[in-house]
Amino acid sequence: MRSSNDTIRASAAFAAVVLLLACLASAAGAQEPSTRWRMSRYGRTGAEIWAEFPLTTTPLGDGYEDDYDIGSGLGFGFGILFAFSDKIALEGRMGQTEHRSQDGRLWDLDQYYAGFRYMFRYEEPIQPYVAAGGARMSLEWAEDDGGVSDFERIWGFGAYGSVGVDYVLSRQWVVGLRANYTWLKYSRANIGTEESDLEDGIDGSSLGFSLSLHYRIPLAW
Repeated sequence: MRSSNDTIRASAAFAAVVLLLACLASAAGAQEPSTRWRMSRYGRTGAEIWAEFPLTTTPLGDGYEDDYDIGSGLGFGFGILFAFSDKIALEGRMGQTEHRSQDGRLWDLDQYYAGFRYMFRYEEPIQPYVAAGGARMSLEWAEDDGGVSDFERIWGFGAYGSVGVDYVLSRQWVVGLRANYTWLKYSRANIGTEESDLEDGIDGSSLGFSLSLHYRIPLAW
């Protein structure tokens, strides 16, 4: 998949945070006996990191019918969760899916989400949840031709709502299934090196589904 420099930097920063959390988890695990797994097999209090694959996104907004007539796309994502209790958590996600337009071009849809999650049935292995928060998305296309690069991108902010269900495999691992709806208006555009406002905005709403595998970081006592 192709990405702009901004997307590469954002993805690298997110990956660095995930790596840092993994290193902290590893260091904590080496400090026995002060660090241990959760007392409850199913309790979600603490931190988790996860990978989403496959991640699918289907464009639904009116803005995808004209200049940006892309179809459904497939990709991957990552996420971080910080749970204050077994019910309430902060979550952050990023993902990228690749879409083909009617004229044959391939577009990258970059997605960033930050919000809150509320989890049900936290004393059982099957745990439904709902989540909501803010979203940022960018749709971009780039093509190199003999050293000359054509580039086009639209981006904007909105909100998202999710429903999902997790299955707690153990104190370390969780698998999940998620449906995500994003309400969004693309408000800015880059054509080559020129950046401009989109006067009326472009409806970029979309529906996504994903499978995920979570690693539960040990708690320190």
